[in-house]
Amino acid sequence: MTSLPPDTKRADDEGPPPSRWWWLLLLLALPLSCAAVFVSASIGVVTPPERLAGVSLLASAQADYGSDRDRNIRFAPLNPAVATEAAADEAYLALTPIVINPQDQPTSVIAFLPP
Repeated sequence: MTSLPPDTKRADDEGPPPSRWWWLLLLLALPLSCAAVFVSASIGVVTPPERLAGVSLLASAQADYGSDRDRNIRFAPLNPAVATEAAADEAYLALTPIVINPQDQPTSVIAFLPP
């Protein structure tokens, strides 16, 4: 049977288990991090506003979405079939009966019938 040299470790040798000091260090890190957040938030609240950068949410420029006379944009003429289709759709919707069953409505909603 062959043996390994004394300085060679086997793959299944993982070393000693973590000590109690490691867990104590982790338990101390949690309150320290909370304290750091508390102190930084306190400093942020106490800092006078004049030392902070001025911020405004108001728009600094104005836009004019009105007529664009400079570019002289022209649109293609509307196809007459589109106007005919729109009138037919509106007439069909006016003839379609709307049935509202009050029992299907929740009590907090008032059913309004179309004029």
